[in-house]
Amino acid sequence: MNSSSPNGGNMGPINVDTVIVGNGPSALILSYILHGHVPFYAGNHDDRILDSKLAACPNLLNAKPEYAAHFPSSMRYSTQALPINVLLDTLIRPDADTSLGTRTCVRWAYRPELAVSHLVVGDASCPGGQWEEDPGTLDMNIGTLSYAEMLSLPDYSIEDHHLQVYGEKMPELIRPTRREVAEYFAAYPAAVAIDDAVLSSIHVSDIRRTSESFYIGSHGISCKNLVLATGIFTNKILPPPRLQPLTMLNKTPVASDAPNPSPEEALLVIGSGFGAADVILSAPPTQKIIHMFKWNPEARPSPLKACHHQAYPEYAGIYRHMKLASISSRTSINAQTRRNSTMSNRRKSIAMLGGRDWKTTYEGIPNGEIINVDVDGEDNRAAIVTIKLPSEAVIERRVLGLQYAVGRRGTLDYLSKPLFDELFAKAISHHGNEKQLFSHDSAANYQAPISGDTFRAGAEKSLEIAPNTFIIGSLTGDSLIRYSYGGCVSVAGKLMKSATQILETPEDSVPSSVSQSEPQSLSSSVSDIRRHPHPETPRLEPVKTSGPAHGFVPEAWQSRDEQSPIQTKAPPPPTSQHPPTEDGESPVIVPSAGNAGADTESSHNVPTSWWPQRQAPGCVVS
Repeated sequence: MNSSSPNGGNMGPINVDTVIVGNGPSALILSYILHGHVPFYAGNHDDRILDSKLAACPNLLNAKPEYAAHFPSSMRYSTQALPINVLLDTLIRPDADTSLGTRTCVRWAYRPELAVSHLVVGDASCPGGQWEEDPGTLDMNIGTLSYAEMLSLPDYSIEDHHLQVYGEKMPELIRPTRREVAEYFAAYPAAVAIDDAVLSSIHVSDIRRTSESFYIGSHGISCKNLVLATGIFTNKILPPPRLQPLTMLNKTPVASDAPNPSPEEALLVIGSGFGAADVILSAPPTQKIIHMFKWNPEARPSPLKACHHQAYPEYAGIYRHMKLASISSRTSINAQTRRNSTMSNRRKSIAMLGGRDWKTTYEGIPNGEIINVDVDGEDNRAAIVTIKLPSEAVIERRVLGLQYAVGRRGTLDYLSKPLFDELFAKAISHHGNEKQLFSHDSAANYQAPISGDTFRAGAEKSLEIAPNTFIIGSLTGDSLIRYSYGGCVSVAGKLMKSATQILETPEDSVPSSVSQSEPQSLSSSVSDIRRHPHPETPRLEPVKTSGPAHGFVPEAWQSRDEQSPIQTKAPPPPTSQHPPTEDGESPVIVPSAGNAGADTESSHNVPTSWWPQRQAPGCVVS
């Protein structure tokens, strides 16, 4: 097992059964199962139909989406998520939407003989994926969209972590801060003893299919199965060319470390979803905010509309101010009058929104269009932005910074072009509408952004989107952590069955079988990868293939009118009582290129990893 590594070091070739690309929550759940932890139905679910089906087949590795065939006829189940995801969600937390109970219908059994050799590799600095990122413009103490119990992973819940770190129980019905969630995910692998297979700060590339397996060219890793778990919220959508000068202005610090700015120093925020709302909430209370957003509450409402004022008071409050700004814009044409009357004297939400004097520090501009940007001075400190209002009136505002928060998108740029083409050929065949998946301008771009719609149609048929290639997490179109379990259990079942030759025989116990793909030893090889996370190996030239000649680009990206700074496609109105979705994890809103895009959790469908947090070097959990 000794040979030269891609980076010139000495190490044996790394051969594992499965490589999971991405180190976010879904990857951690799958790794936990592949370490030999098997979920079983423990009985006593209130749904008698479901109970009878699972009583006959309690091994959930064999669970089928058909078990949820009757779910659409019941209002207790989400119709937005994949059936297998809804199935596992209701088993793990049967009372999640109706009571404070912690009852579960899932029993985890440790079967080490069923473990599958695997590696989890992600470029986030700590386990947790995008939750470990620090955008630099957000207050890390803002609460998550999901409640704590919806963010927990198997065997070591966020409540367990809170008790261990702080010595006291976590309050019920609490939305933990993003910092707390990031620290929890960072601590999780060691807490459940899966850290031997989880590698962080590892940027893999040039993943290609070989005759019988996959080969990761950047690190010299071979595997039989490839699981994509990098999500759809990797990259923020960038401003159009017209707004690029604003990105060069001095950056505005977050609330926690910023001096109180002058009221005349305005921050321009563009977006109508959770991302824009978080920027506003993170800004110092005296920071002047100019908020531009799309407003079409009937056809394309902001995801903030679905936020109940008691469950999500801060987001409901911002939506209220956006609505008041919209009403004001329809009742006055004079720009100055409009500016002075943007906010009413209602103060009900001020206490919930950080004590900001909204009447004097917030100006909402619905459906405005930036027609010119003129940098003011040679020090790039400020710029004059010319805005055309729906009334055809033109106004100017001086701004010191821009936060363009219209969503996030994922990327599969770590794949070789032939493998990329293979996957997107499958996406086209499943979707049936190439025009909605591809842009004429992306002919040679195999690093194009992807959304929750990219593989959704295929995921509804199978999470194995190509031979031995699987997707989990938000790549399936479901961005909430609570809906990650189903896909992980389904994929784990296939991987374990393949690696250990398990048949669908056991019902109350799992048969013992020795894995045929266990490596002799991974410890030294894994240590070498940790020492060389970014080996400088030359990128191989893409191999020509008969696959699609162009890269994938979501429909909303096909043409961006640079006349408008917010050409976004807002999500459809939520269809449940839960708040809407964002990039990431949710109340029930499919991420789009719109302002709500990746900055939401959906219901539910609100994003789970849309505003990730990054730990300090070393990932020390306080």
